[in-house]
Amino acid sequence: METSSLYRGSGSFFLSKIAILLLLGVCAAQLDPIYNHCERWQHSSTIRNNTLYIDGGIETFRLDNANYTNGTNVPNTIGVNLYTITVLLDQTWNWWTNITEAKLNKSVNAATGVTPQTGLIRGASYQGPADDSRIWTFGGTSFTGNTSFPGWQAMQSSATPLWSFDTDAKRWAPFPESPLDEEPNYGLSAEAPDQGLAFYLNGQIDNGTRFTTNDLGDNTLNLAGMVVINLTNQTFANISTPGLNDSTYPRVGGSMQYVPDVGRSGILVALGGAYRNQSGPGPFRAQTLATYDTVDVFDIASYLEAPATNGTWYTQATTGSIPPPRIDSCVVLASAPDNSSQNIYLYGGRDPTSSNMTLFDDIYALSLPSFTWTLIYGPGSSPRWGHTCHIVGPGKRQLLTVGGSLNKTTDYCDWEVRGVAIYDLSAALWGTVFIEDAPAYNVTPAIVNAIGGDPLGAATLKAPEKGYGNTALAAVMSATRTTLGPTATATPQTTHKKSHTGTIVGAVIGSIAGFAVLLAVAYLIYRKRHPKPPSRPATPMNEAPTTGERLEAVGDNKHALEAPGVELPWELEAKGDPHELSPTSLAEVHGQDWRGDRAELEAQQRVEMDEQHGVSEADRDGAVVGKAGERAELSGTAVPTGGRLGVPVIKADDMA
Repeated sequence: METSSLYRGSGSFFLSKIAILLLLGVCAAQLDPIYNHCERWQHSSTIRNNTLYIDGGIETFRLDNANYTNGTNVPNTIGVNLYTITVLLDQTWNWWTNITEAKLNKSVNAATGVTPQTGLIRGASYQGPADDSRIWTFGGTSFTGNTSFPGWQAMQSSATPLWSFDTDAKRWAPFPESPLDEEPNYGLSAEAPDQGLAFYLNGQIDNGTRFTTNDLGDNTLNLAGMVVINLTNQTFANISTPGLNDSTYPRVGGSMQYVPDVGRSGILVALGGAYRNQSGPGPFRAQTLATYDTVDVFDIASYLEAPATNGTWYTQATTGSIPPPRIDSCVVLASAPDNSSQNIYLYGGRDPTSSNMTLFDDIYALSLPSFTWTLIYGPGSSPRWGHTCHIVGPGKRQLLTVGGSLNKTTDYCDWEVRGVAIYDLSAALWGTVFIEDAPAYNVTPAIVNAIGGDPLGAATLKAPEKGYGNTALAAVMSATRTTLGPTATATPQTTHKKSHTGTIVGAVIGSIAGFAVLLAVAYLIYRKRHPKPPSRPATPMNEAPTTGERLEAVGDNKHALEAPGVELPWELEAKGDPHELSPTSLAEVHGQDWRGDRAELEAQQRVEMDEQHGVSEADRDGAVVGKAGERAELSGTAVPTGGRLGVPVIKADDMA
């Protein structure tokens, strides 16, 4: 295993563009997926034992790690990530300063003599059962946008779609037994780790699948059915999907989420995707996007209890703030503390069918059992697609986003220089800091407004506003959890529920107080020790007047760092004694000002600016003013007008 520190020097290549292009042919083999990282998308990822594993994906590399500005000194080259990347989640970190990343080689397995497939895209990763040290990858295709990239290899004709990686022995192994005629990619995947089951719905084959599919050219062929994998014994079942919405036309590029606390054995919820209104192959772009005004629900118990029936799918109408159609999003699940709502958060994506390919920077939540959509964040100005995301930390509060492309070509580097970011679901705010022991998830205020209740749950909207489309689905949604599948024993649903008692409220408030203190301390230490991150993207500085007024300048309007009153108070009041904490927030409020005013870090001579994701303050250049000094926030994302973050050597097709 090789590790990479955050920064390795700050020099620039003072060569002509032609010389650098020639140099790429010599140096590409040494391009490091961490040190030379520019962007990575259409990878797979999973989390096991407090470690994030990122496998494969398309990647653009830059030669000069310290320079994010536009110019011919920093050409990019596009290829694939030939490694498995790891990120540690066992301690608090800030991705600007002290995140720990490593790369793992995919070498020949001494026991089998088999070399694992490298550089695959559009596959899936699964964490596997709790009592097994292995993680799993399934499916994927070879990236054909740059076959001359060093280390590139086509899909092997004898390749198996399922591989395991032993996280203790650091060894890959294949499982050749498969009922599949083809290795799928771009399908909808989900996992029920408490049942040892993995699911892969639909997907496609293309000219990167194997040499026998080269004749597809630029066309793709969508695959019907759903693969169910028992990860405890590595057995497959390829089942049909009767009753699935648009079942005649299988989907690609959508999302699927496992919801364990609904139904006798949990459910799967399939969202979005693209489908072709005809059988046979065709251009990827000539497809129709599935809308989010309906979603599809799979009752896992119906399959486990009668496998021969292939299980039962239901289609249910949704209401609320329905997202625009898209593909290449990511989803995570966060359950209310009392289990009265199950909230599926959907982030980002793209619409490739639009004339200029629409990209999205927003977060929506689908709340069950009411099937209500809520807009949580956006639209913002930093779209992302082809990424993955996970709920991290024991409190299940923080959304960790992994990779993704920010644009329609490969002209830009990811401003999140380590390829990860953090979104606090309860506070609805972006940040750069992962808090290892963050407090438990509270329902996002916007969701509370939509379905009723409070931050601990108590949802009042408990069924779809237009009713269930099928009475059998209503029965599934109200069923008590009784089975846990092939690898666990049954546990009553009551073990997942928490009540509204004073003990819980006190514990929540106490944990939030500790979290707020930790945030404040980490925040101040970061400002003091890191006045200006050495690799930070170039940023226009729009400052507010500093004559004693507490004003904020407008950056790129990603999101305001100060939140109003009772909704999302975030900053600590610096004067006077702290008062009662809001159970839904991460801030202390002061006196009677808490309903009408914004809580400020300091009263005067602080100038704040919006930034893209999170809070990152730096000392302003120049003399200190007064006792507190004068500080300003640097935008984490913006670039000079007309600027671009890097220039690619090779541009991939925008549908790659």
